[in-house]
Amino acid sequence: MSPSFDDAFSALKKAQGEFEQARLAATPELRDPHMRIAFSDIYEATRIANMLYFNVRRKGITEGGLLTWAKTEFEDFTSTLYMQYFNRGAYSKADFELEYTRWSGRARDYINKLASEVKLEQIITPVHAVTDGNLNRPVMNTNSLNEGLQDKDKYETSGTVYIVPTMTGNRGLIGMKFHDYQKLLALDIKDEEVTLGIRKAKYGNEYSQQIPEYKTQVGLYTITVDGMPKPQLELSIRDVEELKKRGFNDMEEVSISIGKLPYRVPKQPTASSEFKLDL
Repeated sequence: MSPSFDDAFSALKKAQGEFEQARLAATPELRDPHMRIAFSDIYEATRIANMLYFNVRRKGITEGGLLTWAKTEFEDFTSTLYMQYFNRGAYSKADFELEYTRWSGRARDYINKLASEVKLEQIITPVHAVTDGNLNRPVMNTNSLNEGLQDKDKYETSGTVYIVPTMTGNRGLIGMKFHDYQKLLALDIKDEEVTLGIRKAKYGNEYSQQIPEYKTQVGLYTITVDGMPKPQLELSIRDVEELKKRGFNDMEEVSISIGKLPYRVPKQPTASSEFKLDL
């Protein structure tokens, strides 16, 4: 299934579980992994909400109001929760309970506001004018919230899925080639957060089963192998779980569609020493 706001709240629930484990830990060393995962889960919740909101608002985006607030908030979630707290463990160890309460509450407000706005957009925004029976009148937008990621400035290519075991669970990478690096630069897509669609690359039973395209938001970054830059897409634990449910496997070639977000969030690898493949 495509992501929904229920998934965002589920991620917050997972964060709460990790936080409870952290509070029971006997030492700071045992507490730290739980807190880092909790902060990562909070970030994941806001990432899902952010993706769903901007999928609906991609057309006719204007600055100001909720849009500007949503962009600014998500940039803060990314730089603080993901880059500093999860990646580097740079949160206040003495005030970990206060830090968790502050960020989880802020994330919940963020998700609630965006969910309310998306619901309103789906009710009042016409998709286009079509005939409804014999009456010429606009048909209101009742499509799924997850039919987004439709943008003409996407880059279509292929890549290889790699599933990477880590301390926190199975994460993933999609490796691409040097020519992809050149074409992405031509579209001004650099090391940043991007939209991503993943489809089966080859015909077979998957198509008869009507496996849908998996759509998400991921980090794109570039590594250098033998002096050649090669782009990679970093998949979260949840992304890997969803791909496995759809029948995608490790080392499988896939068709992918990469698109820009309406704003730019710089991206670096989660943990370059542990989570990088020289493809």
